[in-house]
Amino acid sequence: MRHSEAAIADELSDKDRPLTDHGIAKCHLVANYLNEIGDYPDLILSSSSLRTRQTAQHIFTNIDLVIKSNYMDKLYYASPGDIYEIIKNIDNHNAKVMLISHNPSISNLAIMLADPESQKRYFAMQKYFDTAEIVKYEFNQEDWKDVGLYEGKIVWGFKC
Repeated sequence: MRHSEAAIADELSDKDRPLTDHGIAKCHLVANYLNEIGDYPDLILSSSSLRTRQTAQHIFTNIDLVIKSNYMDKLYYASPGDIYEIIKNIDNHNAKVMLISHNPSISNLAIMLADPESQKRYFAMQKYFDTAEIVKYEFNQEDWKDVGLYEGKIVWGFKC
């Protein structure tokens, strides 16, 4: 998932930019979608930037579940390869993991994880995620370390 819409604030560092009101509203739309389909992660791995942390917090505020969160400096300014290494090191007790990060890396990795059919179906008309866009992948591997590039089937995507 790409973080929701953030403010442009010259007086703040990039890492400290908060969500806009529109960005918060988009988070609520994502939360409504997740509630509608009943699909929630076991773990959230998020960049440590304010906008990614706020994205996670606004999405999961109204969901009555305990979901572990880890806000990682490694996901801020991470390359697609960096994020892929983080995925391969996820504890196998976590079956469903939500990554919240930044463009262009999260979009580039999303394309690299998708199998050819999913790439054609989902990424044919766009190359980069919009703010608050989320895609769910399914992998045949049982161990995160075995997740391969170009092997993920896109189960669903949501864009608001």
